[in-house]
Amino acid sequence: KKNEYQGVIHGSSGSGATVYFEPQELIALNDSMRILQSREEEEIRRILRELTTLFFSTFERLEPSLEALGILDALYAACRYAKKRNGVFIGPSLSSRFYLKDARHPLINDENVVPITFTMEEGISGVFITGPNTGGKTVAMKTIGLAVLLMLCGLPVLADQSSEIPFFRRLFADIGDEQSIEQSLSTFSSHISRIIRIIGSVEGDSLVLLDELGAGTDPVEGSALSIAIIERLLEKSRLILTTHLTPIKLYAMERSDVENASVEFDVSSLRPTYRLLMGIPGSSNAIEVSKRLGLPPEIIERARSYMDSEARDLEAVIGKLHRERSSLEEERRGLLKTRNELEEKIQEFEEKLSMIKEKRYREVSREIDELEERLGSIIKDIERAISQSRSSSERDKVAAVKRLNELKREVELFGSAATDKGDSVIPAIGDSVKLIDSGAEGTVREFDGDRVVIDSGKITLKVPLSRVQVIGKVTAESGLSSLELDNQSISQEIDIRGSITEDVPIIIDDFLQMLKTNGKKQGYIIHGKGTGKLAEGVWSYLRRTRGVKSFRIGTPSEGGSGVTVVEV
Repeated sequence: KKNEYQGVIHGSSGSGATVYFEPQELIALNDSMRILQSREEEEIRRILRELTTLFFSTFERLEPSLEALGILDALYAACRYAKKRNGVFIGPSLSSRFYLKDARHPLINDENVVPITFTMEEGISGVFITGPNTGGKTVAMKTIGLAVLLMLCGLPVLADQSSEIPFFRRLFADIGDEQSIEQSLSTFSSHISRIIRIIGSVEGDSLVLLDELGAGTDPVEGSALSIAIIERLLEKSRLILTTHLTPIKLYAMERSDVENASVEFDVSSLRPTYRLLMGIPGSSNAIEVSKRLGLPPEIIERARSYMDSEARDLEAVIGKLHRERSSLEEERRGLLKTRNELEEKIQEFEEKLSMIKEKRYREVSREIDELEERLGSIIKDIERAISQSRSSSERDKVAAVKRLNELKREVELFGSAATDKGDSVIPAIGDSVKLIDSGAEGTVREFDGDRVVIDSGKITLKVPLSRVQVIGKVTAESGLSSLELDNQSISQEIDIRGSITEDVPIIIDDFLQMLKTNGKKQGYIIHGKGTGKLAEGVWSYLRRTRGVKSFRIGTPSEGGSGVTVVEV
């Protein structure tokens, strides 16, 4: 059958049972398709060449736009980063004060990072950070250096907005260990090589960061060499370094332009807190840590005997300073937390007070509108009665006179009501008064010019005399002071219908205080039925209020479910 069909055999299977065959009829079609594909590819290349030529001809005009897009993209990325990490943009400070509050390392997660507060006041040229290994000295110094670099680059700094960073023209750092067998460099040699380059390049307005200065060699020679290097660098720049060497700590105490700092370490738990403490040197705590880890006591005592008395005394003083400073820091953080809570409470109270005032102003405005509407109606009735009195009919005249007398009595009632409201009694110290704006009650404590200081429950208010109404006077009998209350002004019920749920705590608290002050054991809170939200708010507040013995829904004669009866 191989000769029955015309075409081209392209191959066969391994067994020879299958042949890959292209019929003669398709050969011409396949050739045409390949030619068309080749032409298509050539056309694509031609179009791309033309577009490339067109782009190069307009590149000079596009280049500024591309640069602007790059700048906008960088700014947008910086803003997104600042929003995500709570960073702030800090400009160079005009003064030489260097202050970082709650600074965070940008490469440590927000859940794990411990913020540090660093201060280098004007006139201070160096800060020496000491403390135990793994205590966070190097991380603290890196955090400070990165904050400076981020500020100089115009990028957000992970710190509080109150931070201040002076302008540094150059930043030098010797951090880490660069041992090299090929170059025959030890730890000490690598540090010294970099320090030599720094000394040769440093100039005014420079910041130098040195990690573990004097390490890797004899402590005595290392201390002497380190102090000489420090003196040279302080002549031209500002310096931040970390070290374990005691002579450098003592050197910092002797200079007025150098300040000690340390990282906090909890010896009881053998854990660093990673907090930076300014003003006091740190201790390595090597002996204490070894003791806690289980090193035999005889070795611990022998190690202490090898320390001279001055070193032991210094370590003891530093340890005491650390404990006292840590205690003060804990108290400061507690006070700061309390202050923030109080500020939130004050803001919440001011918002509620503003809501109450706004509600009272709306009520007064509504009352004034109703009064004006009623007076307008009376005036129209008077005009109609006068017009009717001019009628020739005696009956109309009698009706007009009768109507005028009725209107006269109604006007007199308005006048007497206004007079009652206008009669003001000047309160005395100890009098029970009520605020006209909010209805809150309290006792007069003192006077301040034209204002009166009132104790109202847990708060003290200072309000103008014109905004209070006396509801009880203090009288003295037989040398004893007793409160003589106006029984007509004392009520065992309060109507809060129309109030909002947020007002319930303030309104009910004032009402309960009034019941206790006046010796009342029971009160009635009228909240209405409605949707039940206001009643639920009243019950929820009464459940968690001290001094409330019990409360219940009113009986049908008391008002039913629209009234809550409370016992104090």
